[in-house]
Amino acid sequence: MPGKHAVAAGFDAAADSYDRMVGLNPGYRHHLRLAADALVAGIDEPEPTLIDLGCGTGLSTRALLDAAIARGLTPRIVGVDASPGMLARARAGDWPGGVEFVDGRAEQLGELGLPAADGVLACYLLRNVTDLPATLAAIRAALRPGSPFVAEDSSVTGFASVPDLCRAMAATGFVEIAARTVPGWQHRILHVIRARSAPGLDSEA
Repeated sequence: MPGKHAVAAGFDAAADSYDRMVGLNPGYRHHLRLAADALVAGIDEPEPTLIDLGCGTGLSTRALLDAAIARGLTPRIVGVDASPGMLARARAGDWPGGVEFVDGRAEQLGELGLPAADGVLACYLLRNVTDLPATLAAIRAALRPGSPFVAEDSSVTGFASVPDLCRAMAATGFVEIAARTVPGWQHRILHVIRARSAPGLDSEA
């Protein structure tokens, strides 16, 4: 797996063309919305703080914002990414108040000074991190007890299988873990994994 600097540099280089590139993937935005809907479905707080981890150019952030509004929520959303180039594209978008973007690595989420989160979304992130256990621990610590975490990712060569990811989440302190694949041509390739931070665990954020 490439180092963290190589991964960030790769996304920096692709930032200007990223949205066009993923636009060639049929269903990409729809799948982001599926994951966002899965997250907000588990949130009862009317004004939740949500983290879009690995937000990239903000496509997943937009899906999360739209999903929250559709459910009648007024969210504060913090997009976090380690690529300055991708964040520059995200910040250039037309966003309402309450949406912000922060430069940071997933493994160091707890060092960013963010408020405790009512939900965390991570689309196409986990396969790119350099330390999966540390990333999952940071996500768990960032969440309020009992709050949802949704990851969307592909089963690709050299990456943990879906059962492996679920076991890693359980070992980190997540409960109510469930995975499902998406419909369409990425059936059995792309999966949405839902979990909750254990109610008895205090957030460290």
